Amino acid sequence: MREFTASVFITPFGYDAITLQVASLIRRGYDTIAVRVKKLGRRKILIGAGIVAIVVFVVGLGLGSVDLLGVLTEAYNTPWLYMLIAFVYAILVAVILPIPIEIALLPPLLEDRWGYLAGTALAIAAGKTIGAWLIFWFGLNLEGSVRKWSDRWRLARWFVAKAEKFVGKTGYTGIYLLLSVPLMSDTIPIYIYSLFNADGKALERNMFLIANFLAALNRVAILGVAFAIGANLFAR
Repeated sequence: MREFTASVFITPFGYDAITLQVASLIRRGYDTIAVRVKKLGRRKILIGAGIVAIVVFVVGLGLGSVDLLGVLTEAYNTPWLYMLIAFVYAILVAVILPIPIEIALLPPLLEDRWGYLAGTALAIAAGKTIGAWLIFWFGLNLEGSVRKWSDRWRLARWFVAKAEKFVGKTGYTGIYLLLSVPLMSDTIPIYIYSLFNADGKALERNMFLIANFLAALNRVAILGVAFAIGANLFAR
């Protein structure tokens, strides 16, 4: 924070003159914000995360009303743009969108561009992994609150206990197999395995993310093989 007390303020564009009084006001405002952030409790942070999730949800609804297939088709001749859209779309699919990720795979499948399909698969797998990481972090911070809330009602307590037992019993294999199924919703399994993770003891974060990444690749491979077999059968 040395630059706040100097008469010259360093910016990315060069050196700007700034009075000590203005610098003092800037530093005072910065210190006030820093102190308030430190005083924020976990509950307030979660509320803020919830607000962000609502904003993302609204954006997702807006994207859902867009002709996604048309957007992908227009971007298809620009591979980096197409894969960037597929990457962002995969994150939204993992977090909130109920639309199947397979939409992004249709153009390269229909044209038998297997190299293009492989690149898209990697972009989708990376996007799903980032979405899974966000949900995993959210689940670790919210699981305790969910358990306390469920203790108020017998049915909710029973459901949470069964969900935790299911997650603990199936583990990484369960999430891998579920997410490998073409047209399967990504959102529901990821949330279940993140929210009912026995305080992070049933599933370790890195292995959870690896399972998500490999499942995304496996899902594309299964779809590609099924499409190739179907195309050959109908071509006869």
